[in-house]
Amino acid sequence: MKIKQLLMLTTLIASPYLWAHTALENSVPHNGAILNEAPKNIVLRFTQPTKLVKFELLSPKNQAIETAFKPTLQGHQEYVIKFDKPLTSGLHTVFWTLIGSDGHKVEGDLQFTVESLSD
Repeated sequence: MKIKQLLMLTTLIASPYLWAHTALENSVPHNGAILNEAPKNIVLRFTQPTKLVKFELLSPKNQAIETAFKPTLQGHQEYVIKFDKPLTSGLHTVFWTLIGSDGHKVEGDLQFTVESLSD
Protein backbone atom coordinates (compact mmCIF):
# COMPACT_ATOMS: atom_id res chain seq x y z
CA MET A 1 0.00 0.00 0.00
CA LYS A 2 2.85 2.40 0.71
CA ILE A 3 4.25 2.06 -2.82
CA LYS A 4 0.84 2.92 -4.25
CA GLN A 5 0.62 6.04 -2.06
CA LEU A 6 4.17 7.06 -2.99
CA LEU A 7 3.40 6.72 -6.70
CA MET A 8 0.20 8.73 -6.30
CA LEU A 9 2.01 11.47 -4.38
CA THR A 10 4.81 11.61 -6.98
CA THR A 11 2.27 11.90 -9.79
CA LEU A 12 0.45 14.74 -8.03
CA ILE A 13 3.66 16.65 -7.38
CA ALA A 14 5.10 16.17 -10.87
CA SER A 15 1.93 16.72 -12.92
CA PRO A 16 2.02 20.55 -13.02
CA TYR A 17 5.55 20.35 -14.46
CA LEU A 18 4.57 17.77 -17.04
CA TRP A 19 1.76 19.97 -18.36
CA ALA A 20 3.59 23.30 -18.15
CA HIS A 21 3.86 25.21 -21.41
CA THR A 22 6.31 27.87 -22.39
CA ALA A 23 5.07 31.35 -21.52
CA LEU A 24 6.10 34.92 -22.14
CA GLU A 25 8.23 35.89 -19.13
CA ASN A 26 8.51 39.58 -20.04
CA SER A 27 8.64 41.95 -22.96
CA VAL A 28 9.96 45.38 -23.84
CA PRO A 29 7.73 47.24 -24.11
CA HIS A 30 5.58 45.37 -21.63
CA ASN A 31 1.90 44.66 -22.20
CA GLY A 32 -0.12 47.82 -21.54
CA ALA A 33 2.90 50.15 -21.59
CA ILE A 34 2.41 53.81 -22.45
CA LEU A 35 5.58 55.15 -24.04
CA ASN A 36 6.74 58.74 -24.47
CA GLU A 37 8.85 57.74 -27.46
CA ALA A 38 8.57 54.99 -30.02
CA PRO A 39 10.70 51.88 -29.40
CA LYS A 40 13.28 50.88 -32.01
CA ASN A 41 12.68 47.17 -31.40
CA ILE A 42 10.55 44.74 -29.44
CA VAL A 43 12.05 42.18 -27.06
CA LEU A 44 10.21 38.97 -26.16
CA ARG A 45 11.68 36.82 -23.38
CA PHE A 46 10.17 33.41 -22.70
CA THR A 47 10.36 31.09 -19.70
CA GLN A 48 12.42 28.58 -21.67
CA PRO A 49 13.98 28.26 -25.14
CA THR A 50 11.38 28.38 -27.89
CA LYS A 51 11.09 28.40 -31.66
CA LEU A 52 9.42 31.68 -32.63
CA VAL A 53 7.58 30.88 -35.85
CA LYS A 54 5.33 33.94 -36.25
CA PHE A 55 5.60 37.59 -35.24
CA GLU A 56 3.28 40.35 -36.38
CA LEU A 57 3.27 44.01 -35.37
CA LEU A 58 0.14 46.01 -36.20
CA SER A 59 -0.17 49.78 -36.37
CA PRO A 60 -2.99 51.75 -34.71
CA LYS A 61 -4.82 51.40 -38.06
CA ASN A 62 -4.42 47.59 -37.90
CA GLN A 63 -1.91 47.57 -40.74
CA ALA A 64 1.07 45.22 -40.64
CA ILE A 65 4.38 46.94 -39.90
CA GLU A 66 7.40 45.45 -41.66
CA THR A 67 9.98 44.00 -39.27
CA ALA A 68 13.24 42.08 -39.54
CA PHE A 69 11.57 38.95 -38.08
CA LYS A 70 12.40 35.62 -39.66
CA PRO A 71 10.91 32.37 -38.33
CA THR A 72 13.43 30.09 -36.66
CA LEU A 73 13.63 26.42 -35.85
CA GLN A 74 16.45 27.02 -33.38
CA GLY A 75 15.41 27.47 -29.77
CA HIS A 76 16.10 30.82 -28.12
CA GLN A 77 14.81 32.22 -24.87
CA GLU A 78 14.95 35.85 -26.01
CA TYR A 79 14.10 37.47 -29.34
CA VAL A 80 14.84 41.05 -30.37
CA ILE A 81 12.66 42.11 -33.30
CA LYS A 82 13.86 45.24 -35.12
CA PHE A 83 12.04 47.49 -37.53
CA ASP A 84 13.38 50.31 -39.71
CA LYS A 85 10.53 52.78 -39.85
CA PRO A 86 9.59 54.72 -36.70
CA LEU A 87 6.27 53.82 -35.14
CA THR A 88 3.45 56.33 -35.18
CA SER A 89 1.51 57.40 -32.12
CA GLY A 90 -1.38 55.24 -30.95
CA LEU A 91 -2.08 51.66 -29.87
CA HIS A 92 0.16 48.97 -31.37
CA THR A 93 -0.52 45.24 -31.17
CA VAL A 94 1.96 42.36 -31.31
CA PHE A 95 0.89 38.80 -32.13
CA TRP A 96 3.34 35.91 -31.76
CA THR A 97 3.32 32.16 -32.18
CA LEU A 98 5.97 29.78 -30.91
CA ILE A 99 6.66 26.10 -30.62
CA GLY A 100 7.77 25.26 -27.10
CA SER A 101 10.42 22.74 -26.13
CA ASP A 102 7.56 20.31 -25.42
CA GLY A 103 6.40 20.63 -29.06
CA HIS A 104 3.19 22.52 -28.23
CA LYS A 105 2.17 25.57 -30.23
CA VAL A 106 1.59 28.64 -28.04
CA GLU A 107 0.10 31.93 -29.24
CA GLY A 108 0.08 35.25 -27.49
CA ASP A 109 -0.29 38.96 -27.91
CA LEU A 110 0.50 42.23 -26.22
CA GLN A 111 -0.34 45.88 -26.76
CA PHE A 112 1.43 49.13 -26.06
CA THR A 113 0.69 52.76 -26.74
CA VAL A 114 3.03 55.36 -28.16
CA GLU A 115 1.89 58.74 -26.89
CA SER A 116 1.20 61.54 -29.32
CA LEU A 117 4.26 62.32 -31.41
CA SER A 118 4.80 64.60 -34.35
CA ASP A 119 3.91 61.89 -36.92
